[in-house]
This record gives sequence, structure tokens and C-alpha cells, in this order.
Amino acid sequence: MADILGLRQAIDSLQENQELFQVIFRCAPFGAALVDMDGYLIMTNEALQKMLGYSDKQFRTKCFTDFTHPDDIEADWKLFGDLLAGKRDTYRIEKRYLNKDGLVIWGSLAVSLVRDNEGRPHRIIRMVEDITERKQAEERREATIELLRLCNQANTVHELMRSLMRFFQKLTTCEAVGVRLLEGEDFPYYEMRGFSEDFIRTENRLCDMDREGMIVRDHEGKPILECLCGGVLTGRFDDSRPFMTRYGSFWTNHSSQLPADMAEVNRGVRMRNRCIIEGYESVALIPLRLHGTTFGLFQFNDRHTGLFSPERLNLLEHLIEYMSIALSKLRAEEESRRLNNELHTSNQALRNISMHLEALRENERKAIAREIHDDFGQSLTALKHHIDWLRHNIASAGENQVSDQLANMEQIVEAGMDTIRKISSDLSPETVPHGELT
Repeated sequence: MADILGLRQAIDSLQENQELFQVIFRCAPFGAALVDMDGYLIMTNEALQKMLGYSDKQFRTKCFTDFTHPDDIEADWKLFGDLLAGKRDTYRIEKRYLNKDGLVIWGSLAVSLVRDNEGRPHRIIRMVEDITERKQAEERREATIELLRLCNQANTVHELMRSLMRFFQKLTTCEAVGVRLLEGEDFPYYEMRGFSEDFIRTENRLCDMDREGMIVRDHEGKPILECLCGGVLTGRFDDSRPFMTRYGSFWTNHSSQLPADMAEVNRGVRMRNRCIIEGYESVALIPLRLHGTTFGLFQFNDRHTGLFSPERLNLLEHLIEYMSIALSKLRAEEESRRLNNELHTSNQALRNISMHLEALRENERKAIAREIHDDFGQSLTALKHHIDWLRHNIASAGENQVSDQLANMEQIVEAGMDTIRKISSDLSPETVPHGELT
């Protein structure tokens, strides 16, 4: 910015020396443009041409608003109007430009009104310093801090993903974002924002299916995952391709202009082309990976061109790589809670079974006690009665009477033995074989 101020002072002192002014203007290390009172460019220097990708001839057909980011036009135009109205002679602003390829370039802009010898507004000079790297570093730091906050705040995977959809949609300005997570052998959408219900319904599953509804598999028995998402998830694409990154992500700002041989690049797997049909020109697919294992994918779609750049992909990969760690941690915690809940449920079921068995045992004990009391107890009482009779009458009783008493006692003993056999058999049929009590 100090260099820009220096150029402004040089302009004031060199207005009468046009040749020297043009040398300094064209050789300035930052972008500079001479603009008329309507905002159209009259002259540009090489630094500005390199910064935005237009030639000086191409610039001369444009107003400065033509290559300003739409969201920043209003603020710049208002200050420009104040300049024309005499409310100010200079202004500064940080704003976004769109280069010839549609990529965002951040600039620190200083604008000054140039007056003629009679003090009347004559021309306007706009001087801009490329601060994209600084802004990217700031964005990276702020985005990382916000992502850390969201990851630490979330208690469940669903809560984290819902927050991340809002976070990434705001960060990228994409109209549609979604995340796929491994479920069985497929990768259905787990959470999404901005996609139509029809898009989700037709694109939710990636596995190729045969006519019988069975998953089609490759020669190794692995399921074949279709389209671009399947290619990224399975690593089918060569990362030397211009639309791939070293991390294994896919991106394009012009999906309708993808190579005609994409099916061949995708190793013969069917390309559904749904994103192209829906008009999504800017598309980015970034794998969720941990310790070399891919377990999901983030998807960013927008119908405008030029939303992505290598630097933007690098930022998204950095954030998603960290988020993969947090997501894996949450999934492990959820699985641990699920297993603990199952263990608690199993333990409760075992306790219930144990209580039920104990109740059955108690009922069995009561039944046995009743049977002993009702059958065996009565037999013993009758036997005691006969023994008492013998004790008191054996000396005077006749042989037939004694014999009858003994016969009755024998029947009572046999009945008692039958009762014991029955109880033993009811308790454990295998324990006491028939005829053991003799």
C-alpha cells in the first residue's frame, strides 16, 4: 500500500510530464488502471493485465464493474459515486475481482481522482494490490477455527453433519452440498442441502445393480460404484489428470466440457451425468479418508462456473481431512454407546430370565412341598398309626391281626416309594432310573 501511495504522489507531480508518468504507470509492480468518469478503462498496466488475465485492448471495452465480484459491486460503485459528486477525492476498499477464467482474486484497492490544470475532475486512477494469498491464509485460519469449534461441539454424527452442511455451504457459496457415508457396501447420502428430492432419489445409491436387483461386482468381488462419485470413492481416476488432485479429489468449473472419454477414464463404469443434466457446472468431490481407508465423500455443486480453484480445493481437502478424524471419533463413540446399550439390554434380559427361573424354582419347590405334605406326609402318618397299634397290641393280638397290620404297612411304604419316584422323575427324569428304589 505504501507503493500505491507513492504512485499517487508521483501522479500529482508528473501530470505535465506524460511520458515519464506512463513509464512509472506501466512499470508499477501492482495493478493500475486509468478510468474515465463513467468507470470505463482507458489504460491499464502489465501487472493488472497479468492479475486478471485480460489484455489492455480487452480492458478498454470494460467498466470496472465488469470484472468485480457481484457481491462487491454495490459498495465500490457507491464510493465511486461519492468521488464523482465531490464528496471525496480518494477511497480505499478491499474487494473481490473475477479474472478472465472466473476465479476470485482479492485486491486492496486505492482510488484517486485526477484533476486537470484548472482543478476540474479529469480522470480517475485505480490502483490495486493482489492480496489473494493473505485473504486465503486468513480464510484458512478462520475456517479451521470454526471447523474445530463445530467438531468439538457436536455430540453425534448427525449433529456434526448438519452443522457442516451449513458451514461448507457458506464457505463455498455452493447452492448444493452433500455428504455420502459408507453403509453396508454402498455410499448413500447421509446429509445434504440444496439438492432436489428427485436428484437425491435417483442418485442416492451408487452400486450398479443387475436386472434381478443384485449388486454387480468386479473380478475381485467388490461392488461396482457408478459415476464420478464412484470413481473418487474407489480411486479409479489417475491423479495426473487435470480434474484430479494428488489427494484424490475431483473438481471442475465446466462439467459440460468434461472430456468425451470420461467413461474410458472411469474404466468403463457407467457415467450417469446427472450433475450435467441438472446444469451443475462447478462440481467438487472430496473423499473422506482415514488411515488410507475411504469411508465417505463430500460433494459440492453449483450451476455457476468458476467456483473452484486449486487453492480452494486445497483448503477444502485440509478441512475435510481434519473433519475425517473428528467424524471417525464420533462414529467410534456412537458405536461404543450402541454396544454398551446392547450390553445393558442383554444384561437386563439375563436378569429378567434369572428372576423368572428363580420364580419357577420357587413354584416348583412349593409344588414339591405340597406333594410331600399331601402324599408322602399322609403315608408316614398312617404308617406311624399302624406302628403305634403294633406297639400296644402285638403281645395280645393274634397272628392274623399282626399279618394284616404288616400288609397295610407294606402298602403304605410302597405308596411312599411311588411318591418319591414320581418327585425324582419330575425333578430330573435322567437322574433316577425306573426301579432304582427297591
